[in-house]
Amino acid sequence: MKFRLLEKPISLHPDKVDLIIVAICGIHNWLRKTSNYYIRRDSVDIEDINTGEIIPGTWRSELNDQSKKIFTANG
Repeated sequence: MKFRLLEKPISLHPDKVDLIIVAICGIHNWLRKTSNYYIRRDSVDIEDINTGEIIPGTWRSELNDQSKKIFTANG
């Protein structure tokens, strides 16, 4: 699930945008706690409790792919 609203600038008054962002964060947090299907386990960073090492989640490579598309399209 993606919040497509966040994929481009939101052309509303900043007060409305703040409310939308807070609502999206609330929905995201609720889904993380209540759904087994919202985010795959390997999507988020995980800490190895034995070594303290942070194991990167797949969101990082997905973000890099999106960034490359944005910068090459505008560049």
